[in-house]
Amino acid sequence: MYSYFETMRRFRFSLFLVSLFVFLIVYPLLHYKFQGQIAIVEFIFMLLAMTGLNLLMHTKKALKIAAFLSVCIFFEILFSGYTNNQMLLSVTIITELCFFIIIFVSLLNYVYAQQTITINKLLAIVTSYLVLGIVFALIYTLIFTFAPSSFQYTIGNGLSELKQFPHPRFFSEALYFSFVTLSTLGYGDWVPIFGALKMLSALEAIIGQLFIAMLIARLVGIHISQSVAKRGERHD
Repeated sequence: MYSYFETMRRFRFSLFLVSLFVFLIVYPLLHYKFQGQIAIVEFIFMLLAMTGLNLLMHTKKALKIAAFLSVCIFFEILFSGYTNNQMLLSVTIITELCFFIIIFVSLLNYVYAQQTITINKLLAIVTSYLVLGIVFALIYTLIFTFAPSSFQYTIGNGLSELKQFPHPRFFSEALYFSFVTLSTLGYGDWVPIFGALKMLSALEAIIGQLFIAMLIARLVGIHISQSVAKRGERHD
């Protein structure tokens, strides 16, 4: 039993990163209606929740909050699959947003607390970048829930308002828009309409660039410190 928990702790970043990739690959397929869709959504979320909670084992307070949010999300997803209640959908999105923010903060704490460059540190950096994209995607989805005409997307040579996109179809589109914005690709097939939403998109692009720059600077700083320390030991 001890070896099992030790293995989970040792590979906690790898496991969560794999579950994130499963989520990002499989979830966009779920807007096609088919039997067992709710079961697949629940399975993917349970995979994310279990590996995400495994990341928080060293912080009891964050672990308790995240565990409570996970239980809430599980039942919210279950009930939202059988009803189109907008309030329940909004609560689900907000709960998911809080869960991923806790994971993101925990990952950043780990990255900046570690004074050595390890595989886990590099995995934590990659994972935190992906989680940041998911956080913004959830924010866009929450905005769309209350303002369906807040985005436009290109169809052929014209623009069409995104009024016919149900959840989870829109969240799949929001994931795409978020990562395109975060990485500053900017294909232009999505267009935020309102001023505040435009600034939020611009802010995500700025954060995406600063995030990479700051983490690279952190890695370089640690590498230089380790090199200086090793040279000092050799001279001694």
